[in-house]
Amino acid sequence: FRMINNQLLHDASKGDRRAQFQLYKSCFSILMGVCMRYRRTEEEAVAMVNEGFLKIVNNLPRYSAETPFEAWIRRIMINTLID
Repeated sequence: FRMINNQLLHDASKGDRRAQFQLYKSCFSILMGVCMRYRRTEEEAVAMVNEGFLKIVNNLPRYSAETPFEAWIRRIMINTLID
């Protein structure tokens, strides 16, 4: 998990596509690990990562630095998988 800085989160929340892609690359392995516990195939897991990441990006303005970012994205991913 590469260090995610506040500037990257800020830029991604403002719609900067490069920042969003960088964030996606940084979070992919964590999110994929969560998804593989809930899905049978890698294809299904990748599809769920993409769906969950969209929710993460859409909710970035609501993220509070008081919560560890990794815990926050894991919770969103798990909720996406449950839905």
